[in-house]
Amino acid sequence: MKIRIFRILCYTTLFNIMLFSFSYADSADLVETYNNGIINWTLGIIEAKGNGIPENNTSDPTASRQAAISSARRDAQLNLFEVSKNLRISSVCTVNDIISNDDTLKRNLIDLIENTDAAAQEFLSDGTAVITVRMSIYGGFSQLLLPMEIKQIETIKSVNTSGTEPVSKNSDLPTAPDNRKNDIFTGLIVDARGINAKPCMAPKITDEAGNEVYGPAFASREFAVHQGMSGFRTNLQETQPDSCHSEIPFVVKGLRTLESSMTDIVISNADALRINSASENLSILKECRVMIVIND
Repeated sequence: MKIRIFRILCYTTLFNIMLFSFSYADSADLVETYNNGIINWTLGIIEAKGNGIPENNTSDPTASRQAAISSARRDAQLNLFEVSKNLRISSVCTVNDIISNDDTLKRNLIDLIENTDAAAQEFLSDGTAVITVRMSIYGGFSQLLLPMEIKQIETIKSVNTSGTEPVSKNSDLPTAPDNRKNDIFTGLIVDARGINAKPCMAPKITDEAGNEVYGPAFASREFAVHQGMSGFRTNLQETQPDSCHSEIPFVVKGLRTLESSMTDIVISNADALRINSASENLSILKECRVMIVIND
């Protein structure tokens, strides 16, 4: 399990780097710290530690040590549950908001946490066991907690260029004008530094009039569950795109967050128009090829 977790994390990180053909030199992780653990939005993990004190009144040191390990694991998993409740799902709710009203969902989350294995283990000089547990916010966690409005989106049908309104058959994805002379991008990067933006699992990006440019309606659940609706970083150093690729990510500046939310970001009407100017860009959004850069 430990090896599998790290493989998933490494794959997700490398996926985002390769996806955008960008180099994130010395990029700091976006981490929220709590008393009993952290949420690392860049790696997509929740991490917590727990302590287990050995029993001094036993004649079996091995049994005492094992009891300390078991106690530490239970403590770490309890802390992991408490930290996970702080995670923002959207602009209107956290994990705690959701599970407080759904006992079945709460039980499923607890079961998911109880199945996490120790990612690290150490012993203090007095014999106290310290266990670290980590849980990915992708996969089962995302499938459990992502809004149901994020649905599976089928393949987008190309449309003609006769100037008529395009039709996207077998797809719930919002449509955009098909104009191949307009910009087609490999990914979307939103520079939200300096506007006090906060990360969440289902962010929205709107134009200045409040029209949604990216959000749950644009993302296919398969990709949102597997890698998240967006990646998060605190530092971005742009380099020249690979010489084999003529298309590059589109970098837009976040103007502000919506008044009702710190997680939903407003971009300029001009940038929104460029994103919506080609139907091919909808595939980029469908596959959640979005990165948001936020100050830590």
